[in-house]
Amino acid sequence: MKNFLLTLLVLLSSLSSYSQINPDHIEIIRDNYGVPHIYAPTDAEVAYGFAWAQAEDHFKLIQEAYLAGNGLLGKRIGLKAAGADFLTQLIQSEEIVNELYGTLDEKFIVLAEAFASGLNAYAKKHPEEILEKKLFPLTVKKLLRYTQLQLFISNGADKLVRGIINNSLSWPYKIEEDSKGSNLIAISRNRTGSDETFLAINTHQPLEGPTSWY
Repeated sequence: MKNFLLTLLVLLSSLSSYSQINPDHIEIIRDNYGVPHIYAPTDAEVAYGFAWAQAEDHFKLIQEAYLAGNGLLGKRIGLKAAGADFLTQLIQSEEIVNELYGTLDEKFIVLAEAFASGLNAYAKKHPEEILEKKLFPLTVKKLLRYTQLQLFISNGADKLVRGIINNSLSWPYKIEEDSKGSNLIAISRNRTGSDETFLAINTHQPLEGPTSWY
């Protein structure tokens, strides 16, 4: 029993220290291309800094994405956002996130909370850049609702919804298989000359528009 309590105490202590964020420990250095490099003692603090750096570059786009994921984009751009707000409600993003939230790993939640905290801190320092006050403060669940919407759209399921609404689906509906993959390059530290492993991922994001932020 004593061993169990000691293990539990150590676990809770490490989790607490893991989740603590001190902005003074975070350093964001931009290279000659403007790419931010975030340095911090913990992963949570890196996530916080990563969110802050993104907000510096794409705060408007980030907000519009999370507004869409939370059924609030119409409050920003009017009827043009009716489709996105309708889709968010149709796929029950809020209900699904609430139902499955408890299945997420605690370490993931700590990182997501740190990311949300970074965006909230930026919003607090730059209130004039806030598009819709109702979106803030951002929470992990609000972030995940957008993820649910984005996954739905990325899988092409929004086309099915459009077809149902327009009564233009042929039956039986055939799902097209896509054998193409994303690009990923890993370079061993034996090859980089700096004793560091490099990982480059191309997520096929556009240079402009609502999904151009990293």
